[in-house]
Amino acid sequence: MATKTTKDTKSTKSTKSTGQLNSYSEKLAKFAKRGTATIEQQLGGKNISTAGHVFTLDGQKTTEFEGVIVDFCNLKTLYTKPWTKDSVEAPDCYAVGYDATDMRPHEKVKNPVCTRCAECRWNKFGTNQLGKGKKCGDRIRIAIIKPTDIGKKVVEPYILSVPPTSLKSFAGYAKSLDDLGLAAQVVKTTFHIEGDDTNQFNLSFEMEEELGSDEAGAMLDLAERTEGDILFAYAEP
Repeated sequence: MATKTTKDTKSTKSTKSTGQLNSYSEKLAKFAKRGTATIEQQLGGKNISTAGHVFTLDGQKTTEFEGVIVDFCNLKTLYTKPWTKDSVEAPDCYAVGYDATDMRPHEKVKNPVCTRCAECRWNKFGTNQLGKGKKCGDRIRIAIIKPTDIGKKVVEPYILSVPPTSLKSFAGYAKSLDDLGLAAQVVKTTFHIEGDDTNQFNLSFEMEEELGSDEAGAMLDLAERTEGDILFAYAEP
């Protein structure tokens, strides 16, 4: 996955951390480090649709929304049949993981193409039928909750899949947070979607503000309790 920060990534609205998370410094460091490691290298929820170049959440359509990231991971998907707008099938082979350098087919995949993604013939640029990309596409899976749900004992997150064309944008956003010494779990993020004639649509990410100490602590606790849940399998057809 690309690791370079791109200029078109929206800049954050803060220039430095407020230093209000001292009591959670260890957890903050852990998840901030994971952010850049994931880019460089079942919390099952409600899927956020991007059909029609708009977000659809709870039946409502919008081109932007605000949320707080609980967790995110790398996702690789391989489809043997051509994609159509009505496609609902799970990938024929897929992998999820925090470390992009050590991706392997999920244990639920019935017929994995390879034991390690790095060795797979479809994990190479130029293998996609359209364009110069990979037939096994790289994505980022993000679990998100509404700011108003912070601290609730039971909350079902939203799941957003970042397409290959927006990976650099997310990588740049994660890098900008890391430069501030922040983790994605301790800031409010605005998610944007925009139609594009070349890529169908692009996603971008913008930090709105850093959470207060109580909310940040609750988010770090939630991230720690649900660590690994985002690596869930696709539903069986």
